[in-house]
Amino acid sequence: MVQAIIFDFFGVIRTDALKSWLTFHNFEPNDEMRTAIKQVDRGDISADQFFAMLGKISGQTPAEILHEMEHGAALDYHILELIKQLKPKYKIGLLSNASSAFIRTILREYQLDPYFDTVVVSSEVGLIKPEPAIFKLALKQLDVPPEQTVFIDDSPANVAGAKDVGIRSMIYTTSQALRNDLTALGITFD
Repeated sequence: MVQAIIFDFFGVIRTDALKSWLTFHNFEPNDEMRTAIKQVDRGDISADQFFAMLGKISGQTPAEILHEMEHGAALDYHILELIKQLKPKYKIGLLSNASSAFIRTILREYQLDPYFDTVVVSSEVGLIKPEPAIFKLALKQLDVPPEQTVFIDDSPANVAGAKDVGIRSMIYTTSQALRNDLTALGITFD
């Protein structure tokens, strides 16, 4: 029986602004950029340092990059409604690879904290998905066993990482497909 559902943030609940920016500029992440993404997600470098690095690559100022990333980025209100319907019956977690300052600003601005029973941000805990330890931390904070938990992410690598820990996991594509997949697992909505 499912007791908890853990959601990724960027690419599921909100547009992944970095991916959108990379696609818009036709940038293919090189090794330097992939390393910087891991560093900012783990909390080894600040968001400001990360944007400065992107500026070096793109020739834009960090402010221009942030403006472009935020322009067009949006919350998926269908997913938020789905979470509202799940919350009375299930523990709801948020597990995100992100800079703390960046994601906490969004959560505060849109008053999203009440949607979740726990929020695990990679840069705050020094771990990143798909490392097993970050999934185990989220399970511990929710006080649920892996086999009674579902994890939703748009990254196949992160979904595989959660499965390796014993969590039922699914790749996010659309809110309707997610609703159908959760219903197929016997999950009910209020």
